[in-house]
Amino acid sequence: MTLLGYRMALRAVGLAVPRTLRSEWIAEWDSELWYMAASATQVEIASFCWGAVEDARSLRAMHPVRPVRAAGSARTCVAWVGAVAVLCFAIAQSIPAVKLASSSPVYRSATDAVAISPADHQAGPVVPMSLVRSWQRRKQHLFREFAVYAPTVRAIHLQAGTTRPLALARASANILTLLGVPVALAQETRGGQPVLMLSETAWRTDFGSDTSLLGETVNVGTQRVQIGGIVPDEAAPAGKLDGWILLPDTASWPDATPVHLIGRLDPSRSMLSSAWELTVPGPDGDVLYDCRMLPALKADIWKMYLFAAFLALLALPATTSLSLGEYAARPVNLPWVAAVRRWLFLAAKIGCAMPAIYCASLIAAYGLRSASPYTPQYIQLVTTFGMTLFALRWALRDQRRRCPVCLGKLTCPARVGEPSRNFLAFNGTELICAGGHGFLHVPEMATSWFSTQRWLHLDPSWSGLFLSPAKAMDL
Repeated sequence: MTLLGYRMALRAVGLAVPRTLRSEWIAEWDSELWYMAASATQVEIASFCWGAVEDARSLRAMHPVRPVRAAGSARTCVAWVGAVAVLCFAIAQSIPAVKLASSSPVYRSATDAVAISPADHQAGPVVPMSLVRSWQRRKQHLFREFAVYAPTVRAIHLQAGTTRPLALARASANILTLLGVPVALAQETRGGQPVLMLSETAWRTDFGSDTSLLGETVNVGTQRVQIGGIVPDEAAPAGKLDGWILLPDTASWPDATPVHLIGRLDPSRSMLSSAWELTVPGPDGDVLYDCRMLPALKADIWKMYLFAAFLALLALPATTSLSLGEYAARPVNLPWVAAVRRWLFLAAKIGCAMPAIYCASLIAAYGLRSASPYTPQYIQLVTTFGMTLFALRWALRDQRRRCPVCLGKLTCPARVGEPSRNFLAFNGTELICAGGHGFLHVPEMATSWFSTQRWLHLDPSWSGLFLSPAKAMDL
């Protein structure tokens, strides 16, 4: 082995020597190696290098490393906030009502579609078919078209002889057009025959994504239908369906059949609100109906969240100070990465907290059944505002009590000064970084010369008073 190879080997052995003694011992080994290279044999030089390994082992045993980690590790803090966000997301996804409310609307383009349901909610969000027929016969000033669907469970018989029960909806032929639902792999249908539109999940799980079945005729119960295409899983405004049976005519439905009613607004009508009440004269008096724009059924939760978070951001200056304190310019011995890391840590805390707040607000709003369709919106507004305000206040307060170098929690608070000397000397609390990076002085009373907390950075000459300050930066 060459002299350079031996020197590199000694450098590698030096990594096992304690940091405070490493440079001194490597320099000594280099000098001895240079002296031996002039007269010693390869075996003697190799024996000397093995002796360096024994020296490093002895030094490690005599000077055990006592790492001092900063209290309240930044990684631990972000990990805990992230774990809370993941837990809230998992709980939200396990609640069907939350999952349905947070799914993306597939009828976003149908800006004039309205879901109509009785205001008393005694029979659920359905109306009798007789009411739909009476409205269709009557001249309408608000709606220009109606569509209905009735969920049911039917057995579908495939050509292979298998039978599968599916949650289907018998619907009028214009339901998907009125909702603005996109149809994938659409097939040319035969006039006068019912058409079956399968959901994406049912198409993959029950039919194995077999494209050869598209356009074929199958038995659904006692009815022959043609498979006409694939629609998204979220096509139904209420509940989840495996498919739609589009009927060319609903005249054979009994008047007492409960159906979900969808109306299309007249182009001359513009609504200022996404939800309102409709009063319709009846034989027993006026009847109230809840009307809600379908694109707002699932999009409002995101708008409500952003609105509440914005209100919390506006209220934040009134509840806490936005200043993080006075910090001197970056010292020469402090790398720029440490200065940037401080702000990245603050952004990471807020970035992990906001998804947790979003999921938690949906759990609080849609976790329990409510009598009014507006109640979940109010719950989401209040919970999002309160949790966002609390999270922002906590993030700022936590940031003020951390070392700007190692991001560890400052410890050992001590009272300094006297209350009677506020205008002559410092009076407040002094906290210290366990890694020896500096002191934080927090005044008890804001004065003209000491209005906010102030950070005092310590240079490396103070490192002898602390145990392994470098270890405190290893977060």
